[in-house]
Amino acid sequence: MDTLPATAPTPEPAVIRWVQGDVVAELASVDLRDGRFDEFVTIPSDAEVGPAVIRVFAEGIFQTELPITIEK
Repeated sequence: MDTLPATAPTPEPAVIRWVQGDVVAELASVDLRDGRFDEFVTIPSDAEVGPAVIRVFAEGIFQTELPITIEK
């Protein structure tokens, strides 16, 4: 995932979070040193059937969300 222009300063690590209803769980922290990242995350085992979001957040830099649906 591209996150920053190549000329941007190096930000703090970004946090990847699982959000489903009132449940928010930190899945990983990723280094954005080159403006990109690749990361595998594991969906929480207690995730419920229905909509959820994987949110990537870097303080003051960006936030992006990937909506997903958990199916039975």
